Amino acid sequence: MSYCNIDVGSAQPTESLSTNLISYENTDYGIKIQYPYNWKNVESVDQNAIVTFSAPEIREKKSSTLINIYQPAHVILAVENISSSNLNLNDFTNKYLNRLSTLNTEFQINNITDGTLAGKPAKIIFSEEMDLLNRISDVMRIFTISDGAVYRINYVADPQWFSEYIPIAQKMIASYEIVNLPKNELNPISSTLTTDQTQTSVIGGNSSFPGLGSATQPIENILPDNLIVTDNTDNNARLPLRFVTDGSGITTETKTSGVPEGSIFGYNPVLTFHFVERPNIGIVKVNDLIMGQIKTYDSLSDILESSQYWKDIPLNDEVVLQLDNAGLHYLVASVQFSNGTSGIYSSVVDVESDQRTKSASDSEFEREQDNGANYNVINSMDIEDILNTPVFYQKSSALICSHLSLYGFKICEEGAQNPSGNEDLGTISIIDDSNGDDEDDENNENNNDDNEDDDDDNGDDNDNDD
Repeated sequence: MSYCNIDVGSAQPTESLSTNLISYENTDYGIKIQYPYNWKNVESVDQNAIVTFSAPEIREKKSSTLINIYQPAHVILAVENISSSNLNLNDFTNKYLNRLSTLNTEFQINNITDGTLAGKPAKIIFSEEMDLLNRISDVMRIFTISDGAVYRINYVADPQWFSEYIPIAQKMIASYEIVNLPKNELNPISSTLTTDQTQTSVIGGNSSFPGLGSATQPIENILPDNLIVTDNTDNNARLPLRFVTDGSGITTETKTSGVPEGSIFGYNPVLTFHFVERPNIGIVKVNDLIMGQIKTYDSLSDILESSQYWKDIPLNDEVVLQLDNAGLHYLVASVQFSNGTSGIYSSVVDVESDQRTKSASDSEFEREQDNGANYNVINSMDIEDILNTPVFYQKSSALICSHLSLYGFKICEEGAQNPSGNEDLGTISIIDDSNGDDEDDENNENNNDDNEDDDDDNGDDNDNDD
């Protein structure tokens, strides 16, 4: 990354980057700025991050079947209160940097320099941080203090576009004005460190990535709504977010309803797990994934015994999962994010058979490999290994029961609480305890039979005595 001085005279945007600027003014916060007419602006609902300006979308072909659509650059305005009116710019910068490094382990400061913002002395911080594809985003923050408030502008860009869009960011920063004091009461910066039942932003002050509202908003609101599974024949399956677990282990159920079915092709499908929405925090991988047929089962334990389980599936790369069956399947996946948060995504997927039999499909797949096809095959795990991740086991059990119930299969309701309508999902379990319960039931039945036999024998003896 190159470190640019805020010098409007040096800005030379390319022809594709419009310099036709229009005005944005927020009288509640007393700020004004110029921005490109073809950039989108989205105002935030919280009191710190005010508005996000986003460059036009870019369509990037990642593979023969996957097109990554994203906005390459963003400029975010924020206004926050500081706890001490006597805090000067240097002291605030030191505290702010400490907060950034504490909240985000994937954060690296590259340079700190002086500048001006709205005619006032400012600090400029250049940093590198985790982005959507587990790469590094380049970020420039500039902030100043005025009348007990911190006025901040964050410029965030994909690494390959940072230098291209910084002339536009420079023009926007140079046009920034503080026209009056904020009318609204501002949240203090210290409030962003709150962790009780909420998720703290991984980037200082909650406004480094678009879509990230308050740093103290509910944790489920900072993760992408859907995990997308795309195969190499352009089929897609959308998995909504169902549960979120923060770094402290607190798990929250989302309010998602319904089962949006999707489809994938073949017993050996070539799949890519990815997000359409840009996550507010860096993604790592799919930690756990379980699939099984939507059908009737003889017992609760039979559900797991009939399923398939995988671990450590990379995101945004093509992989092969070798499936045992075709037809409707439940699919539950746990995605790990870079700050320790994880999201559990789930839906129902229709597996379309590519051959008349699985063995024929497997033989064809082996021939392709023998002829030089290079597939990243993810080997399935022993289903017993799912017990090593108890949170995923419990929540996936609940979701599986819910999916089966919605399709009319009531096996879970016989041995667990009714999962229909996503009620009491966190309490449902289809663990091996059901085997023990079955054994206990059998033993009880045998004992009852023995007792009945004894009673009959006693009755016969009494009859004989008579």
